[in-house]
Amino acid sequence: MKVVSYWANIPEGVKVIPKDCFGRRMSFYIFPPGLKAIDDRAFENEGMGSINLPEGLESIGFRAFFNAGTARTLNIPDSVRYIGPQALVLQCLEKIEVSSRNMHYTSLRGVLFDKDVKTLIKYPKMMEEDVYYVPDTVETIADYAFYQANISKVVLPKRLKRIGAAAF
Repeated sequence: MKVVSYWANIPEGVKVIPKDCFGRRMSFYIFPPGLKAIDDRAFENEGMGSINLPEGLESIGFRAFFNAGTARTLNIPDSVRYIGPQALVLQCLEKIEVSSRNMHYTSLRGVLFDKDVKTLIKYPKMMEEDVYYVPDTVETIADYAFYQANISKVVLPKRLKRIGAAAF
């Protein structure tokens, strides 16, 4: 069986990737320098093999990469200021890393949080843990945070105030 990979090299000068701008599923996208935003649902249900976000990217919209492919690791650059709800629900994701210079987000052992570690945004679906202890600082678990996660038990903190839709 022959495996075919399709590449899309998005040209320099593109600042925003809108929803459904590609009529064909691509295996890999090369994002240009200067890209500022990936709009809502831009790559939803795409068959992407990896996701390499460029420095300078500021916004990742609602469901931008929802079920978008087989990326195992996602690196959030320091320029990202906004990650929309359900943006990073990826089927093969094992780890999320965030630049230490990012002023809005952080990663603790591969799990994505806001910078103050008050909101748990995304626990990677394929992270290998039997029990996960949510940090004591967390007050909110975002929508879809643990959606379909491969985990047996989650221990919640006492100060937790809100659990989002379809969080578990």
